[in-house]
Amino acid sequence: MHHDAGSGRPRRDGHDARQIADQPRSRGPSASMRPPRPPIELTPLLACDGTTDMAILWHIAREAPELRRWLIANPRADATLLEYVAQAGGPGVTEGLEVLLTSIDPAGTDAAHGATGKVHAEAPR
Repeated sequence: MHHDAGSGRPRRDGHDARQIADQPRSRGPSASMRPPRPPIELTPLLACDGTTDMAILWHIAREAPELRRWLIANPRADATLLEYVAQAGGPGVTEGLEVLLTSIDPAGTDAAHGATGKVHAEAPR
């Protein structure tokens, strides 16, 4: 038999008042009852958005070769990420890197290109 807290009298509803008072009150579903966030859709816009988290950019670089060219346009892409993208390659990556390098130093990239417009590496000395 249950008693009211402090009075020693049994409660009519059969619940202990202390147990009821100790239970958290919520106005909506608990965190464990809410559905998970939907997965992030990997798009060119996400890949070149400067507010995209670096962990997501790295995921794109590793797992979505068709979006690597868009990482090149992202202002948050650091040298390490760009190096990875350059080494991993993918559709449009070479052209994207050429556009980036031309925008940084238009005169310097002309010297690195021959008549064909392709990048030529210098021979070791």
